[in-house]
Amino acid sequence: FKNLPTEFDGFKILHISDWHNRKFGKRILDLVNSSNADIVLVTGDCVQRNNAGTDTFLEFLSEIELDAQVCVSFGNHELGLDRKIPELDFLNSYTKELSDRNATVLDNSNVKFQKGNSVIYIYGLTVPLSCYSKLRKLKLLEKADINAMIGEKPNEFTVLMAHSPESFDGYSDWGADLCLSGHNHGGIFNIPFLGGLISASLKIFPEYDSGVFKKKNSTMVLNRGSGNNGLALRFMNNPEIGLITLKKEN
Repeated sequence: FKNLPTEFDGFKILHISDWHNRKFGKRILDLVNSSNADIVLVTGDCVQRNNAGTDTFLEFLSEIELDAQVCVSFGNHELGLDRKIPELDFLNSYTKELSDRNATVLDNSNVKFQKGNSVIYIYGLTVPLSCYSKLRKLKLLEKADINAMIGEKPNEFTVLMAHSPESFDGYSDWGADLCLSGHNHGGIFNIPFLGGLISASLKIFPEYDSGVFKKKNSTMVLNRGSGNNGLALRFMNNPEIGLITLKKEN
């Protein structure tokens, strides 16, 4: 990135998405703890809507030994649980549980990360449930929508956490330098030379399945997710925890 401050050249982001309350073994924790990441960014769906489960992800957070700030944003499963069982007051109780484990919740909010005399901003955009419909035309967020939700982009280098990748046009128009997303689970089945087969909204051969995408001055890293929603179906599409190293373009 041309506009990345020199102090952040080599800055490591550990990117987790779509945990879906899955139980992982010690090997995953060892990989995370040995990553030397500077910050851990979690882009939603770490819970599972059909069983209101949060325990395995919270346990994982409690066992992270990195000297790194952890920031968490919400996906459609967190929002779905909050709407499905109102008496749970899920988002408030989940936010408290995350805070108890020293994680910062970014619910249409941001934090400023400083190194030396330079800063970068980390924003968490809570994409509304109306943007997650299945078998229908998706509602996409535009720049004006994003401005209304989180304000205008600051002049400094900015990372935008947004669970759904579908509004990448809007994220780019807003000015995000780096977008981190998940949701589509790598397209479930990865067909050689064609890519992911199906998106979370049941679109065949979606534009955004996994990997790195560029638009204008924005780069999106789309995580394949750690867990699975419902049946554990994957083909040539390994679960993923991403380690992203920021580099300053000379």
